[in-house]
Amino acid sequence: TLGVLLVSVVGAHKPVADEVDGELFGNWRRLSLLGVALAVVLSTMAFMPESPKWLVERGRMVDAKRSLRRLRGGDTTAEEAELEAIAEACTFAFESEG
Repeated sequence: TLGVLLVSVVGAHKPVADEVDGELFGNWRRLSLLGVALAVVLSTMAFMPESPKWLVERGRMVDAKRSLRRLRGGDTTAEEAELEAIAEACTFAFESEG
């Protein structure tokens, strides 16, 4: 997927192997490590909460509140005000588009 594409693009501009100290050392090892790093980053995205803005745009206010609470580390002091600001911004953006 994205990692394979990136490795293919980078690999196209890198030599297949270098001569290092009389030994053949392949750059494919470095490219494969890049693919592993991308896989780790993409796999951690499964644990990220959905964006409160995205949830508000779809009318899922309870889920947006839960997501906002998770993103703020459980701090609920300004939760309602921030949620209202998000909803107002979404309404404004929707009205200005159409």
